[in-house]
Amino acid sequence: GCSKPNDRGYNPIQCWARCTRFCGKTSVQFPFGIEEGCFASEQFQLNCANLTSSPALMLGNAQVFDIYIEEGTINITNP
Repeated sequence: GCSKPNDRGYNPIQCWARCTRFCGKTSVQFPFGIEEGCFASEQFQLNCANLTSSPALMLGNAQVFDIYIEEGTINITNP
């Protein structure tokens, strides 16, 4: 989504042309995003961190392994 820096509301508009779609081997699908303006709202903001030899997709302190938009679920570690 194309969220504005101070906008806490949901924004359904996607700007995938400039947004990262993968962190390591994990796909980052809208409404989730890594860069500012690439997620629908702050609750969907992820971080691509170098924890080990390969990048890890993070949601707070939990590592995200899969995002299933159609089912409305994500697989994460238990921090």
